[in-house]
Amino acid sequence: MVRFDKMVILDGMRKNQPLPASSFSTIKYLYESGAKVILVGSWNEIINPMLHSKAHLSSESVAEFLSSMLEVEVVTVKLVCGYMLLDMGDSTTPHICLLENLFHCKGERANSSKLSKELTSGVDIVINDAFSESHKVLASTVGVASFCCAHIAGFYFDEGLCKLKKIIKPFERPYVAIIGGSSLAEKADAVHLLASICDGLVFVGSMAFQIMHALGIPVPLKLVEHGALNEAVRIVKSAILRNIPLGLPQDVWCIKENFPHEMEMVSVHSIPEGWQPVDIGPGSLEKMISLLSKCKVLINL
Repeated sequence: MVRFDKMVILDGMRKNQPLPASSFSTIKYLYESGAKVILVGSWNEIINPMLHSKAHLSSESVAEFLSSMLEVEVVTVKLVCGYMLLDMGDSTTPHICLLENLFHCKGERANSSKLSKELTSGVDIVINDAFSESHKVLASTVGVASFCCAHIAGFYFDEGLCKLKKIIKPFERPYVAIIGGSSLAEKADAVHLLASICDGLVFVGSMAFQIMHALGIPVPLKLVEHGALNEAVRIVKSAILRNIPLGLPQDVWCIKENFPHEMEMVSVHSIPEGWQPVDIGPGSLEKMISLLSKCKVLINL
């Protein structure tokens, strides 16, 4: 069983970005070695949640994408009462199967032992290639380790780990991290580590609003992540203690909810009701460029 990285899917299918050569090296190696491969993943099916798009990344469309990348047919299978509907043991021919999306499966985020056991039924080796999700405790990444003969990292995961080791040992200064995305509570330890070694932190996306909230800057309640405040305060205190700058947006581009084609630039201090921030504005960009232009090393998380 290979737990693949959802960012490979998101970057490849949503953003049409070139993918690292190692993205599929684990799967290719196993297939070419004659293994029967089960791919497991969890991804948000909505192509653009901010725009409330009706287009979805179904399991079938993901299987088609993987087939084109691997140049091998990938077939979808469902997990029903702990058994996969496609019996992989009936043929000596190698298979690549994609298990149904675990995104809406409650047992996945709860690290359910029942789900972990079901996922590993008939599996000899579990390979974790989901580097971007390594900060999460999931049934398909952590729980499965208790129910299989071997649980190892894949080539893609190993490459990400090697890069991370280099990142946390900067060889040039100033050294600044650009931190985006969401779910600060889940990533707090990693961000706190960066706050302890970097010469500055630049926050964008949902992360920025959690830091602003911790600084006492008014933030629309809908943008405040549950359980993030204490971690954000801890990160801010660490930055203040080390006297490093925190780069935060001052203006943002917003779209109107239910009318995604309407877009306006507003101050972060006056985001209108019913509008959703989707990108930083020109003022924020200019301010961040001023900070980043002095840096020798940048990392983007």
